[in-house]
Amino acid sequence: NYSVGISLEQNIARTGGTIYATTQLQRFDDFIRDATLYNGTVFAVGLSQPLFQFNDLKWDKRIEPLKYRESIQEYIESMENIATTASSLFFDLLLAQVNQSIAETNLKNTNDILTIAREKFELGKTSRNEILQLQLEQLKAQKAVGTAKRDLEIATLNLKAYIGLQNDARLELQEPIPSNPPVISAQTAIDEAFANRADAIAFGRRTLEAQRAVVKAKTERGLNATLTANLGFSNRGQSVGDLYQQPQNQQLVTIEFSMPILDWGRAQSSLKTAEANQKLTQYTIEQDKQNFQQAIYTQVTLFDMLKDQLSLTEQADSIAAEKYQIARERYVLGDLSITDLSIAFTEKDQARRDFIGALRDYWAAFYQLRWLTLYDFEKQEKL
Repeated sequence: NYSVGISLEQNIARTGGTIYATTQLQRFDDFIRDATLYNGTVFAVGLSQPLFQFNDLKWDKRIEPLKYRESIQEYIESMENIATTASSLFFDLLLAQVNQSIAETNLKNTNDILTIAREKFELGKTSRNEILQLQLEQLKAQKAVGTAKRDLEIATLNLKAYIGLQNDARLELQEPIPSNPPVISAQTAIDEAFANRADAIAFGRRTLEAQRAVVKAKTERGLNATLTANLGFSNRGQSVGDLYQQPQNQQLVTIEFSMPILDWGRAQSSLKTAEANQKLTQYTIEQDKQNFQQAIYTQVTLFDMLKDQLSLTEQADSIAAEKYQIARERYVLGDLSITDLSIAFTEKDQARRDFIGALRDYWAAFYQLRWLTLYDFEKQEKL
């Protein structure tokens, strides 16, 4: 026996049925009698239509596009996660550069002040204790320079590895001070998040899936039937050509019924379970929506606070730098103690690091807000 066939079929989403067209050819060889017979369906079209049954296609047509949209938005969210990680590595390197610059500047200033202090010591205008204190500060500064160089190399390698930069060129990062920070409305952020995020799309998908489960449980409880209709032409003969000589008309219409007579409450239990799961899903979705909105509102509030903090730390950095310069000049003139100079020294370094930290927090909050909404608030466009 040999057989070959070609079939085409098309699902009907609205009714859940299937229409099809087919052609088939069979060959039978009897080697004992040395006989060959061909049999086949020249052409046939048909319809298979479920009656009173659950329509998977109808629900898939509503749910699958949502899954596709979710996958697209999840990809965009992944890209935003990459941007967030890259931003973090960027500021690791920027902070390492700032620490190296601070350490080298401090070492130079300490050397200069120590030279002046020794001259004053020879003139009897300062004490041995101050010389020892400055020598200790010099050793600390030398150690800080070595540590800063090590941290700089590590941060550079981490950033280059993540962004795929292969060259050995030294990276000189600029401080990304926002010239015009965007004003973000909490309601706008929430609206964009519900329009763009995969989680927001999933709210609708989960609702539809719960509804589908209830509808399916209801339809599976009662009478089911399937209507099948077929119209075509078939024939048989000693050769393939005989099949196409006056083929016989073939028509078939069948209706099959099925109904559970006794299921010991299984169908009713399935329905109750589906309905309970639907209520649970609705409650969970409402809770998730509230958490979703709260997270965005909190992030917008945090972003506004960090904008203010950035401005304040920038001013503090400028003031601390000026204060240190004045303290240094006063110490040279003999109008300030070494203790007060050390305090100004420490405050200057801390203010500089605080400013870089505020910059880092600002951009981290900004990228987090982009991820939560999938919206670019600088360009006023969707990601």
